[in-house]
Amino acid sequence: MGRLNKNNFQENLSRFTELGDSIHGNSMEEMEQKLNEMESVFQQYAGEWEIMDKFPIEKMADGMCKLGQKYYKSERYWDALFWCRQAGVYYNMAFGQQSFAAAECNVWLGMICYELGNYTESLKWCMDALLMRENLQNSGFQDNLQIYFTIARNYIMKGYYMAAEELFMRIYENTEDKDYHSEIFRNMGILCDKQGDNRNALTWFMKAVKIKEELYGQGSLEAAGLYNSLGIIYCNIKKYAEAEEYLMRSLEIKEEQLSSNSISLSNTYHQLGNLEASREQFAKALEWHEKSLNIRISALDAGHPLIADTFLSIGGIYIRAGDYVKALDYNKRSLEIYIQSLGRDHKHTKSVMNNVKMLEMQLQIDKGE
Repeated sequence: MGRLNKNNFQENLSRFTELGDSIHGNSMEEMEQKLNEMESVFQQYAGEWEIMDKFPIEKMADGMCKLGQKYYKSERYWDALFWCRQAGVYYNMAFGQQSFAAAECNVWLGMICYELGNYTESLKWCMDALLMRENLQNSGFQDNLQIYFTIARNYIMKGYYMAAEELFMRIYENTEDKDYHSEIFRNMGILCDKQGDNRNALTWFMKAVKIKEELYGQGSLEAAGLYNSLGIIYCNIKKYAEAEEYLMRSLEIKEEQLSSNSISLSNTYHQLGNLEASREQFAKALEWHEKSLNIRISALDAGHPLIADTFLSIGGIYIRAGDYVKALDYNKRSLEIYIQSLGRDHKHTKSVMNNVKMLEMQLQIDKGE
């Protein structure tokens, strides 16, 4: 690099600082524009360490992390992942490997990776954040509840049910926050549902929704998520009228308050598809699942378990309709994702492996082989 114009440097430094001071509170589009300009200015001096050190790059990292959080809250998880990763790079440049800001950024990366279905990566970010905090201060369990909460959610998805339950109960004992209690109850319901324990799942979800309604009201998105969960359990126990009531309540709230490509909305479409399949209304079921699948494919990575869930549900419909060729195709697509995201030893993976084997055998029988 040639000799830098010092006067120009001072102008760029002033512009960089001005952008950093004005970045918070803007729309995501405005934040992204300002952050790109800041990064462009900063990169002009790459390698000129004495000059680079004059930039308050923590301002840029803070803005990137805030933008990542905004994208996370609007369910744009890939954008969230990009900006929080960028923030991590600049936090390390500003403070070295250990800083409170970098630890907080890692917490968000753990939460984002969980939503993207990368549970191993999520656990890694959470563990890194815990280690950073322990190295920087003598932080206790109560100081790190959000990290442990994300770890427990990952344990559920990886099938570590006993460890998840123990961790959730420990979190419950360490906070009096009602919203936290509701989220713990919700996840205990999910844990029970994963294990086929519908009775206890229903109890946990009812306890969770009561708190959400008290805190936010029956027309809130917070309550809508739990109406969806209740719909799942009522469908499992074949109480279809109750399942439809809760799912339609969830759908009405979500369609009114969320964008048309919301993952949360796709979850309700998915459950309505499962409900109609249980009623043997296969054409309606496929319509709901196609709506769900279109959102999930556009918003998530092709290897996300939620996409595999939809493939599996569609495959189940074709099994019941007697179309084993299509059923096999969708089960194979589901299996490929489960192997990649959950591993060969996960119970979901093994279940779909059995489906594939049985469908292949059935097709051989049909061909007279």
